[in-house]
Amino acid sequence: MALIAAAMHRMIQDSRKLWLFSGKETAAKLFEEHRMLFEANRDGDPKAAAATMTKHLTQVENALQSAK
Repeated sequence: MALIAAAMHRMIQDSRKLWLFSGKETAAKLFEEHRMLFEANRDGDPKAAAATMTKHLTQVENALQSAK
């Protein structure tokens, strides 16, 4: 479990570096994705939360793949 947590931690750090240094447009988009996720969780909507998180993680994965 510790290995999984460490790998996730590194991935999150790498993706944040990519997002944070890519410009204001991307930062605004990232903020919006997190806001939508927060609202879905706050509203108790697991389907919306899952869909939002899936979309967000897919976009992060694509950004990481294109940065290689």
